[in-house]
Amino acid sequence: MNRLNHIFALIVIALMASCSKATDVPSVEFRDTKVIISAKGGEITVPVVSTGVDDVNIIYSYGDRWDRDEEGNLIPAEGWITLVKVIDEYTEPTRDLIGWRSGIVLDIAPNTSGYERSATLEVRSYGVTKSLDIVQTRN
Repeated sequence: MNRLNHIFALIVIALMASCSKATDVPSVEFRDTKVIISAKGGEITVPVVSTGVDDVNIIYSYGDRWDRDEEGNLIPAEGWITLVKVIDEYTEPTRDLIGWRSGIVLDIAPNTSGYERSATLEVRSYGVTKSLDIVQTRN
């Protein structure tokens, strides 16, 4: 009987070692690295696969971040991209961290400036941040 207990214990240990808990790494992935928008603008949806969208930031190029007042001082400019919403659509979890298939909906203002403009969309999930370049053509 003692020998049978030893064999049973070895089987349990082997099963525990082979069934170690899977761990996931936080991630954010875009389909592309750059999105080019026409000068007329409009609403777009940027697909994102991540472990959950925690935060979204839009970072403008230097020239698009500032306007000048009557005295020539720099003042923050209103952005030409508006974050409309983050669409969360996901299936039943099959991993430690859920894999979310999301969409970032942006409203892009028409570009009447006469020059190409650019911004960066940053999405964060559990401390991991990925970025996507957004370029709007000139009219």
